[in-house]
Amino acid sequence: DDSVDTIDFSLIDDYKTEYLKVENQFNKMIDTPYFKTNYTSAFEEIELVYEENKSFKIFICTEGCATLKIENQEVNIKKGETVLLAANEKSLTILPIGNVELLEASY
Repeated sequence: DDSVDTIDFSLIDDYKTEYLKVENQFNKMIDTPYFKTNYTSAFEEIELVYEENKSFKIFICTEGCATLKIENQEVNIKKGETVLLAANEKSLTILPIGNVELLEASY
Protein backbone atom coordinates (compact mmCIF):
# COMPACT_ATOMS: atom_id res chain seq x y z
CA ASP A 1 0.00 0.00 0.00
CA ASP A 2 2.86 2.43 0.73
CA SER A 3 4.29 1.93 -2.76
CA VAL A 4 1.11 3.32 -4.35
CA ASP A 5 1.57 6.52 -2.34
CA THR A 6 5.04 7.09 -3.83
CA ILE A 7 3.90 6.98 -7.47
CA ASP A 8 2.71 10.17 -9.14
CA PHE A 9 -0.09 9.15 -11.52
CA SER A 10 -0.77 12.66 -12.85
CA LEU A 11 -0.50 13.24 -16.59
CA ILE A 12 2.14 15.65 -17.86
CA ASP A 13 2.79 16.96 -21.36
CA ASP A 14 6.51 16.13 -21.58
CA TYR A 15 7.97 13.06 -19.88
CA LYS A 16 11.53 13.74 -21.07
CA THR A 17 13.97 14.52 -18.27
CA GLU A 18 16.12 17.54 -19.09
CA TYR A 19 19.79 17.33 -18.06
CA LEU A 20 23.18 18.75 -19.01
CA LYS A 21 25.25 16.87 -21.57
CA VAL A 22 28.77 18.14 -20.91
CA GLU A 23 31.28 15.78 -22.53
CA ASN A 24 33.94 13.91 -20.54
CA GLN A 25 32.19 14.29 -17.20
CA PHE A 26 29.18 12.73 -15.51
CA ASN A 27 26.01 14.82 -15.69
CA LYS A 28 23.26 14.40 -13.09
CA MET A 29 20.02 13.15 -14.64
CA ILE A 30 18.01 11.99 -11.63
CA ASP A 31 18.74 12.41 -7.92
CA THR A 32 16.06 11.04 -5.59
CA PRO A 33 16.19 9.47 -2.11
CA TYR A 34 15.76 6.08 -3.84
CA PHE A 35 18.32 6.19 -6.67
CA LYS A 36 20.62 8.41 -8.70
CA THR A 37 21.35 8.32 -12.42
CA ASN A 38 24.18 10.12 -14.23
CA TYR A 39 25.03 10.36 -17.94
CA THR A 40 28.28 10.86 -19.81
CA SER A 41 29.42 11.06 -23.40
CA ALA A 42 33.19 10.68 -23.32
CA PHE A 43 36.12 10.49 -25.69
CA GLU A 44 38.81 11.13 -23.04
CA GLU A 45 39.78 9.23 -19.89
CA ILE A 46 37.58 9.87 -16.85
CA GLU A 47 38.72 9.11 -13.29
CA LEU A 48 35.91 8.64 -10.77
CA VAL A 49 36.75 8.69 -7.05
CA TYR A 50 34.16 7.55 -4.54
CA GLU A 51 34.84 9.03 -1.09
CA GLU A 52 31.83 7.59 0.71
CA ASN A 53 30.79 4.72 -1.50
CA LYS A 54 27.60 3.53 0.17
CA SER A 55 26.18 1.77 -2.86
CA PHE A 56 27.16 -0.42 -5.74
CA LYS A 57 27.15 1.29 -9.15
CA ILE A 58 25.58 0.03 -12.35
CA PHE A 59 27.16 1.19 -15.61
CA ILE A 60 25.07 0.79 -18.76
CA CYS A 61 26.69 1.39 -22.13
CA THR A 62 24.23 3.03 -24.53
CA GLU A 63 26.70 3.86 -27.35
CA GLY A 64 30.26 2.90 -28.33
CA CYS A 65 32.65 0.99 -26.10
CA ALA A 66 35.18 1.55 -23.31
CA THR A 67 37.46 -0.16 -20.84
CA LEU A 68 36.46 0.16 -17.17
CA LYS A 69 39.44 -0.20 -14.87
CA ILE A 70 39.75 -0.68 -11.12
CA GLU A 71 42.95 -1.33 -9.15
CA ASN A 72 43.97 -4.76 -10.52
CA GLN A 73 41.21 -5.51 -12.97
CA GLU A 74 39.72 -4.18 -16.18
CA VAL A 75 36.70 -5.07 -18.28
CA ASN A 76 35.54 -3.97 -21.71
CA ILE A 77 31.97 -2.75 -22.11
CA LYS A 78 30.10 -2.10 -25.35
CA LYS A 79 26.65 -0.88 -26.41
CA GLY A 80 23.93 -2.92 -24.75
CA GLU A 81 26.13 -4.27 -21.95
CA THR A 82 26.01 -3.58 -18.21
CA VAL A 83 28.75 -3.71 -15.57
CA LEU A 84 28.24 -3.80 -11.80
CA LEU A 85 30.83 -2.02 -9.61
CA ALA A 86 30.99 -3.24 -6.01
CA ALA A 87 30.25 -0.74 -3.24
CA ASN A 88 33.72 -1.18 -1.70
CA GLU A 89 35.56 0.09 -4.79
CA LYS A 90 37.18 3.48 -4.13
CA SER A 91 37.79 4.53 -7.74
CA LEU A 92 37.11 3.69 -11.38
CA THR A 93 38.88 4.77 -14.55
CA ILE A 94 36.89 4.91 -17.78
CA LEU A 95 38.97 4.62 -20.94
CA PRO A 96 36.76 5.28 -23.99
CA ILE A 97 37.59 3.48 -27.22
CA GLY A 98 36.55 6.27 -29.57
CA ASN A 99 33.38 7.80 -28.12
CA VAL A 100 31.28 6.12 -25.43
CA GLU A 101 27.98 6.97 -23.76
CA LEU A 102 27.35 5.55 -20.29
CA LEU A 103 24.64 5.71 -17.67
CA GLU A 104 25.68 5.33 -14.04
CA ALA A 105 22.92 4.26 -11.63
CA SER A 106 23.26 3.89 -7.87
CA TYR A 107 21.38 4.11 -4.62
